[in-house]
Amino acid sequence: MSERGPVDRVVFGPVAAVRPWLFAKALYVLLALDVWHTLVGPAWRYGAAGFNVAHFAILDALPIPTREAYIGMLVLVGAMGFTAAALPRTPRALSIAIAVLYTWGWSCSMLDSYQHHYLITVLLVATCFFPRLTAVDLFGRGIPVAAPKPSKKKASAPAATLFPDGLVARIRSLGWTLVTSFAGIVYSFTAYSKYEPEWRSGDALRNITHGGATMQAPMDFAAELGLDADAVFAILGSGMIVVQVVCALGYLTASLRDGGPSEAETKALEAQWAAMIAERTRITIAAAVSIMIALAVGVSFSRIGALVVLALGIAIGMPRAFHRFAFAPLGRPRVLSIVASLALLLALSFHVGAEYIGLQIGWFSYYMIVLALVALVPAHWLAALAAVVTQPVRSADESVFDRVPLLAPVLGLVAAGAAAYAGVEIDLPGAYTTSIAIGLVALALGVGAMMRPAHRPTLGRAAAALGVAMIACGISMTQGNERYDFYRFAGGDFRRRHEYRQALEAYVEANRYAPPGESREDRVHEMEAAIRNGTP
Repeated sequence: MSERGPVDRVVFGPVAAVRPWLFAKALYVLLALDVWHTLVGPAWRYGAAGFNVAHFAILDALPIPTREAYIGMLVLVGAMGFTAAALPRTPRALSIAIAVLYTWGWSCSMLDSYQHHYLITVLLVATCFFPRLTAVDLFGRGIPVAAPKPSKKKASAPAATLFPDGLVARIRSLGWTLVTSFAGIVYSFTAYSKYEPEWRSGDALRNITHGGATMQAPMDFAAELGLDADAVFAILGSGMIVVQVVCALGYLTASLRDGGPSEAETKALEAQWAAMIAERTRITIAAAVSIMIALAVGVSFSRIGALVVLALGIAIGMPRAFHRFAFAPLGRPRVLSIVASLALLLALSFHVGAEYIGLQIGWFSYYMIVLALVALVPAHWLAALAAVVTQPVRSADESVFDRVPLLAPVLGLVAAGAAAYAGVEIDLPGAYTTSIAIGLVALALGVGAMMRPAHRPTLGRAAAALGVAMIACGISMTQGNERYDFYRFAGGDFRRRHEYRQALEAYVEANRYAPPGESREDRVHEMEAAIRNGTP
C-alpha cells in the first residue's frame, strides 16, 4: 500500500508486528483474570427483584439478565480470553465473540457503572482487526540471528504482509493504530479534565488521598525537602496535566515510530543480536549471580534496595553486546523515541502511583501499564524478549499429533474433565452449566481431531488450550474472596427485602468461604430467629 501522505503514514504505516501480537496475548490474559476476580462479587444484584435498566435502550428489549447468565458470561469470557492467548493463532471469530460477550456483560445493566469498561471494549474491538500472526510468523523456528531472506515463492497469507527487516518484522495494522490513537485520545481528554481549578489547586488530589494519608511516604519525603502539604498537592495537581499531555503525545505518535528500518539499522540490530546470543553464557551467569546477591541482601534489606542491587548487578555483569543492543539509539526519527521514552516513564509512574494511593479503579491501571510497555518500549527490546520466551514453543515438534493419533482426543477428554471439576469447585449460580458446555466443546474438538486428521494439530492444541483455561478459571475463582463476597452481598440484599429464607441460605453459603474472622454467623442466627417468629 502506497503512503501518499501523512494520513496514510499514521493509519497504515509499518509498525513492529510484535506489538499487536504481544498486546493481544497480554490483553486476553488480563481480561480473564479481571472478570474472574473483580466482577463476581457484585453479580448477585443481577435479576434481583425482577428489575433492570440497560446502558442502551435497545438492550431493554432483551430478557432481564439473571445472576446465572451473568456468572456464566464471566466464566465464558475468561475461558475464551485465556484460550485466545494460549492458541498460536487466535481465530478472528473468537476475538469478535470475546468483544461482543464482554460488551454485553457491562452494557446489559446500569448495575455496572465502571466507566473504564468502555475503554476495554474499544481495545477488544481493535484486536478484531489485528493480523492473525503466530510466534513462528514473527521469529521463525529457534532463535533468530539474521533476517530471513525474502522467498520468491508465494508466501502464506499472514507472512505475505510481513516486512523481513531483521529481528523486528513490520506489518501494517489498522487495529493497532486504533489502539494507540484511542489511548492518545483518552489521555488528551484526561489532561483537559485536569485543567479544572479543583485539580490545579490540588484540592481534588487531597480529597482522593484523604489529605495525603494514602501517600504518607511521599508526603514525608516532601516535608524533609521543606515543602508543606499545600505546596505538594498544588505541584502534583498541576503536574498531572503535563503527565497526561506527554502520554497523549507518546500514543498519538506511536504509529510513526517504528517505520521501515534503514539498511544500516537492520545490519546493526542483526550484529548486536548475534553478538548477544554468542555471549548468552556470560549473560546467564551474570543474571544468576545478581539474583543470588539480591535474594541474600533482601532478607535484611528493603525490597526496593534488593531490586536496585539486582538491577545494578545484571547491568554491570552484562557483556558489552547487551548494552549495545538494549541502549543503542537505533530508530527514527530521534525525537519520537524521546517522546515515547518520556511518555513511558510518566505513564508507568502515574498508574503505579494510582495503585499505590489506592484509587478504586479496578484493574484499569494494569491495562494501561501493559499498553504502555507494549506500545512505548523500543520494538527491538520486545522482539528480543518475545523471541527468547517463545523459543521452546516455536521449536516444538508439531508432528506429535500425527505420531500419536489419540493425543488430541485424550486432551479433549482431559479438558472436559477439568471444565466439569472447575464448575463444581466454583460453586456459583450458572458456573456449572457454563463449565459443562465448555467441556463439551473441548470434547467435540477431541472427537473432531479423530475424524479430520488433516486438522488434528489445530484441534488438539485448541482442546489443550481450553483445558488450561478452565484450570486457570477454577484456581482464580476459588482462591480469593469472590464466592464469599457473592453470597454475603446476596444475603444482605435478601435481608433488606425481608426474604429471610433466601437470606439464610445465602449467609450459610457465605460462611463456607468466609476468611478467618469474617464469618456471618450472627446473620445466620438473626435470619433463623426471623423465620421462627414468622416475621414477614
